[in-house]
Amino acid sequence: MKAIDQRRLTKTKSVSLFRDERKGLLAVRFRTVSEDLVVHSGTLGHERCAGTGAANLTQATERIMKRAASRFLNGPGSKKKGWLKVPLYRRLRQSVTTITVDSAAEEVVSSELMRTALTPGQKLLTPNLRFVVRDKTHSSRRITSRPWAADEALKSTLNLLGHGPGSIAKLLQHSPEIQRIFRDFAETSDSQVNHVVRNFRAAAHRFESHAKPLGRTLLHLHACIRTALHLVQTRTDKASTKAKNWLLALTEEHCLQAAMMASSLQLTRLMDHEDTDPANLGTELRLYLNTIRGLFCEKRCLTIFGFTRTMLETLKTPIVFQVGRKTRSLGSALGVSEAVQDTCLKRMVAFAHLADAAIRAEFPSFELAQAFEVFDLRSTPQNPEEHLQRIATACKLNFQELHRQWEDIFPRAQVQLKSSGATASKDAWKLALEQIIDTSRGKSDTERRVSALKGALVQYFAFGLSSSGVEQAFSKGAWAFHARRQRASPDKEDFCLKVIHDNHLYHDDEIFQLARVVWQQCYGMPRTHGRPRADKGIKRPLSQDACTEINFLRKRRREAAEAGAQVRGDIIRMDDLEPEVWTEAHTRELDFQRRKTNARKVQAYAENSLLEKEVDENLAEQADECKEKLVQNALKRKALQERVRRAQGASASDVKSALQGCRAYLAVPATMQLQSCIVGHGLAETKVLSRADVIICHEPGRSVDWRLQCVSAVRGCYEVSPNFLMHGRGAALKVTRSALLPRVLLASHLCARNADVFKLLREALPSGHRWVISKSELATLPDLQARYRAGLAYIVVADVEMSSQVLMGVKHCYSVTSLLEKLRKVDLEKSFFGLARWLMATLGTSRTPRVLRFGSDFSGLDSAYLALKRLNVPVRHCFCSDKDAKCLSLLQALHKPEVCFDDVTLRKAEEESYVDLYLTTPPCQAFSAAGQGHGAADGRGTLISSSMKYVQHKRPRCVVVENVRGLLQKKHRPIYRGILKTFKKLGYVVSSRVLDAQDYQVAQVRKRVFIVAIRRRDSRRQRFEWPKPLGKRSLSAILDPPVRTDKPGRLPKSERPKKLARMAMSKIWAQGVDPCKVPCAIDVGCSERYLTWKVGVAPTLCRARGGSGGFWLSSRGRKTTLRELMRITGINPEELQGWEACCTGPQLGQMLGNSVPVPLIQAVLQNALLASGLLTQSRSNAT
Repeated sequence: MKAIDQRRLTKTKSVSLFRDERKGLLAVRFRTVSEDLVVHSGTLGHERCAGTGAANLTQATERIMKRAASRFLNGPGSKKKGWLKVPLYRRLRQSVTTITVDSAAEEVVSSELMRTALTPGQKLLTPNLRFVVRDKTHSSRRITSRPWAADEALKSTLNLLGHGPGSIAKLLQHSPEIQRIFRDFAETSDSQVNHVVRNFRAAAHRFESHAKPLGRTLLHLHACIRTALHLVQTRTDKASTKAKNWLLALTEEHCLQAAMMASSLQLTRLMDHEDTDPANLGTELRLYLNTIRGLFCEKRCLTIFGFTRTMLETLKTPIVFQVGRKTRSLGSALGVSEAVQDTCLKRMVAFAHLADAAIRAEFPSFELAQAFEVFDLRSTPQNPEEHLQRIATACKLNFQELHRQWEDIFPRAQVQLKSSGATASKDAWKLALEQIIDTSRGKSDTERRVSALKGALVQYFAFGLSSSGVEQAFSKGAWAFHARRQRASPDKEDFCLKVIHDNHLYHDDEIFQLARVVWQQCYGMPRTHGRPRADKGIKRPLSQDACTEINFLRKRRREAAEAGAQVRGDIIRMDDLEPEVWTEAHTRELDFQRRKTNARKVQAYAENSLLEKEVDENLAEQADECKEKLVQNALKRKALQERVRRAQGASASDVKSALQGCRAYLAVPATMQLQSCIVGHGLAETKVLSRADVIICHEPGRSVDWRLQCVSAVRGCYEVSPNFLMHGRGAALKVTRSALLPRVLLASHLCARNADVFKLLREALPSGHRWVISKSELATLPDLQARYRAGLAYIVVADVEMSSQVLMGVKHCYSVTSLLEKLRKVDLEKSFFGLARWLMATLGTSRTPRVLRFGSDFSGLDSAYLALKRLNVPVRHCFCSDKDAKCLSLLQALHKPEVCFDDVTLRKAEEESYVDLYLTTPPCQAFSAAGQGHGAADGRGTLISSSMKYVQHKRPRCVVVENVRGLLQKKHRPIYRGILKTFKKLGYVVSSRVLDAQDYQVAQVRKRVFIVAIRRRDSRRQRFEWPKPLGKRSLSAILDPPVRTDKPGRLPKSERPKKLARMAMSKIWAQGVDPCKVPCAIDVGCSERYLTWKVGVAPTLCRARGGSGGFWLSSRGRKTTLRELMRITGINPEELQGWEACCTGPQLGQMLGNSVPVPLIQAVLQNALLASGLLTQSRSNAT
């Protein structure tokens, strides 16, 4: 079906859109007309949660149009991907000439945004959109609803017998039990029809929500009264109270007035269809006006068949009933009195006058829809030249050619309507044009005879009066595509609803042919089936003589139309109106309709559909004012969106970037984890509050410490919660720097005695500030303030001085507390309020999180497990392996894996368990420059095969391999290529890269090659990207605080280490660096040939160096401590708490030398888990 739609769109000459929105669902239908006048219509698409406002509606319409111009959605298991057909999308945008919407302001403004550039740089969605049509079904409903609302008597009657909250129709609408009671009474009550209805269709969203409740209440009046009496007698709930009030309020006048109102409801039914012919619009409107004049002004409603005469007959039989202790009666044997009839008719005459004004406003004669009356073949058009002139002007056609061709072909089309069996004017026009083209003597002759008329007919065929197709699609779609399916993709929802709504618009043969092609592309040749299709049966014919509701209405409409056809002249004059029924509300409603008519005329002028004689000198000015108002509103909306965007604050990543390099003051207890996070974010801790750029406190924005408030306001600090640094949750508020603006603080002597405040204030002021702080007597402060311009000088006094008579009426007078509140303003654009991050984390973990199955080989300290814990990923440690018994003991104590293997070469396949994430770090000595470098000849160089066997057996979702970069050397490259080839054969997507740990907040130079393999079927979720560098971390940031025994520049006691340290320090001095002040790490355990040192960072830590105490620190005159070695590898000492019970210090140092730096493997694992679908984006953001 979508392929058929796209075929029609590629050949279209004009496209009309029908759009409406209900309960967050935006629906768009379309109608295309080709060059040869072939019409095709259907559902363009739907958009859920499109948002409110004209801009959101326009963007949602654009997304719907893009989906409609995209390749079809693939079937289950199909590997073909869809794409946007750009030429088709461009043609769709260029071909839209008409859009039909309701009269909601957002819909109309959105349509203007689609065709008019209101702001600079605005992209036009439909540049050729010429006509914005207000839905005529809604307009027809307003013809009765607004005049009725202007008359209190008609309004109360409608509420009582129509769809008011206390009406019997509303009680029936919402209660199946009351419906059952009504049906039982209706079968045994005196009624004007034999057919018993189920409910009165009093739903407020229905177009005919007046006609059905009114008509059915009147036709089943006896059953309604019996139902209400039953509720009063058997119930004590709200329904009983409403029924009692309804019975007590019911009178003969109400019943007769409601019958007359029901007789005036017949126009909406004619408009309530998407295919309403605009050529019939003028005829139907004139007939309706004549009908209501004949019914009410000439009092024919009292004599012809209809609701009024039926109600008069009903009331000739008295209806008596008891409501509590009150006896009520309706009607009498003499019928309704003349006075009541005259009063009801006078109200309807006033209604008829307002209805005439409403029709002129809702259906103005200068609208293009009225001009299409020239194509009505069932009657002779009135003023055809004027209508053709309007069509030629609006559609940019030559009037003389259009008029000549219309005069030539109009009689031919009338003949086709009578002789060919065409059921509508459009079919006859199409047949007449085909006849002319067939008899033409060439293309030039065809152009001469039909070109202008064909252009007008294309617009006539495409023009839509009503969006009822969209309205009706909402109810059907809600029934078929219910709330449980609303999580489906937009493409799938579009397809399902298209099948539901538009299946009857397509030829089965064409659908079957295309379905075979689609099936063949996705799954191969289809199988044939020879069984015949089952018939659904034939609808039962209804008897035309049966006394049913539909036959009653048909007879009423027929006789009302006959009465209207006999009326000639104007509908009514103001002189004919009775003053007792024409109130001030009627006058206000009449003025409103006149203003509305003028507004529609301005729109018609902007759409170029007015004739020259209809244009006056004020229209151009009014049109310019309307456009200027639209532009101003668009700019206001844009400014409001920008303010809203700023008020939402910055992202957490932006704030963290802004914090790098700042000085942080801790107003909370300093834990090791918090200090580690401070260093990790590139902050430098300071003990001096007045020099801080970042204040870490428990309650950002609500601190009660005046010292923090003062420094934060003056310096413009960030107030950050500890959780923001450690877990990415919590707030980080940026306070505006008040010291940037010039300010004069005039303090009283009593206030100046609080020296701590002003001392801290002066210390906190940054260099280059423009503040002046002085003190003086309280009585002289107002005079001193007056010397400065208004708002520049602030008076600061003590709390007890605030009530002084000297300060009465003086502006900008503050105490110290109120001054700090005045100065302290939060910069919304640069702050992070904690809402977005917390919301994403909550949404990402609203369901029970999936537990990640993790396993590792050659585990060491299992840095990957520590990284997963930092990522807050629920993890199940399935197995680990290492040949070192002490290492296995430490792993069991700290990480508690389910199984530990001491030799992977002896592990059997049945002992292995499946994991989602598998990490292996085979021994590196066989490939390392520090080792022998024998490669596969070394027994340790072949251990990687054990890992590949596990991958082959269990096929984990994601695999990470880490080793030294010597694996990439020429002599070892076959092993490296073999690993990649094996992964690809096993169905993995492989990526590899050399990463340096010092680029990921690790104070160690450690270059290692990483191989990330993701199962191919899982790699489609998101492309794997290598992590971006996070910045460097200095060696001084991870060292323990200095102690007395530290002596900068001191050399080791042993001879060879002393010689190596002296050589290294002399070379460092030669580089212009003082090793006594700048921490330098020197490897004093190697030979002179391999002497290594680094300034501000540690060299690569190996197993041997970790076991011998690490590196010599020149600025401390000692070797690194074990805790410092942990931080060099990116491990917080708290994460290995309790290691002393499992191994010695040198043994732990050896494990640290073999371990992968935790921040580095954390960055790799985060991106690998995202790409394989094991970690959601929301959880990734939350970490």
